[in-house]
Amino acid sequence: MIDIDIVGLSNKNKKIYTQVTYSKLKHCKTKFENLKKYTSEKAQAIFFCNCPKPEIIDKITIYPLQLVFDTFCKSEIGKKWLNAVFK
Repeated sequence: MIDIDIVGLSNKNKKIYTQVTYSKLKHCKTKFENLKKYTSEKAQAIFFCNCPKPEIIDKITIYPLQLVFDTFCKSEIGKKWLNAVFK
């Protein structure tokens, strides 16, 4: 998948297209622009990156990758995963 990293389906049968990067948004304009073509009324685009807070830009949800990781690590499954990986 040249423009996207993950394809999913919401509980309302809406397609979800995501791009994931550790870079700051200002350093990955091409990836962001490529993700735009996947937005529509039947599809949502999410861009996970190094950013301070969630926001929506050009119909794309921008979401902090660190927040995803922190939330996962605090969850029960995340704790089990960390224990298994670093045991």
